[in-house]
Amino acid sequence: MNRIHSVDSFRLIAIFAVIVIHTAPFKSHSSPMGNTLDLATVINQTARFAVPCFFVISGYFWARKFKGAGDVYAPTVAMAKRIAFLFVA
Repeated sequence: MNRIHSVDSFRLIAIFAVIVIHTAPFKSHSSPMGNTLDLATVINQTARFAVPCFFVISGYFWARKFKGAGDVYAPTVAMAKRIAFLFVA
């Protein structure tokens, strides 16, 4: 399967946005995020597209593996084994 470079580029931007969500680089400890319209709140809300983006991209590539309507089981089991290995490790 050939890679789609535009999707990979968008995925790279989404990875950076997830890092921004988890690190909250502009968050001030004196005021909770979301109470005022400041830089931290704007960046946090802008970066919130990333998690749904990963779900949509994953679903798209998962569905592309199917040849027909009855061919759902084998690709799903293969993907579940890979995810289970990563989860256990």
